[in-house]
Amino acid sequence: MMSVQNLPPGTVFDKGDSSTYEFPAQNLEVDKIVASVQAELRAAGAALGLAEFMVSGDASNANYNSTMVAEGPPVKMFERWQTALTEEDIEVQTLALRIAEREGRIPRGIVDKIKITAEPPILISRNRLQEKQADQILVNAKAMSVETMAARSGASIEYARRAAESEARVTRRIEAIEHLLGATAQSDA
Repeated sequence: MMSVQNLPPGTVFDKGDSSTYEFPAQNLEVDKIVASVQAELRAAGAALGLAEFMVSGDASNANYNSTMVAEGPPVKMFERWQTALTEEDIEVQTLALRIAEREGRIPRGIVDKIKITAEPPILISRNRLQEKQADQILVNAKAMSVETMAARSGASIEYARRAAESEARVTRRIEAIEHLLGATAQSDA
């Protein structure tokens, strides 16, 4: 006969010599619950945007080639996390500067004159051509700087700055030549 008793935390009790303990998990057949545990891990992973193998550490159910081609489910999730955390970091930095300004540690009005920016580390991607094309579209639309595009490609910021300055000089020269040609064409007419 087995009796069950709930005891509050920290209770000290003595057992008689005739008492025995049974642990419910000792008779559990683990091999029969593997599928349900894996289902729970998949559900937990899906809630976090992670693959089962990233939650469990068991890669036996993951096809390596599929994982590499698809980048695994977490890449976009990590990018979203980076964006959110970067924005929060900027808010914290701005708040710290405002507090320093209020306490007289930095000159008044300086916070309104500066812009804090942050760029998270680049996640490795296997579809570089598509990303480069998307970056180029953003640069052409002036939604991304050449420096940011270069940094995302792994190029040095200094190299990107020189390239951007060179590109700007070439653009100004082309515009000047077009202006001169336009003025010459109008005077010939």
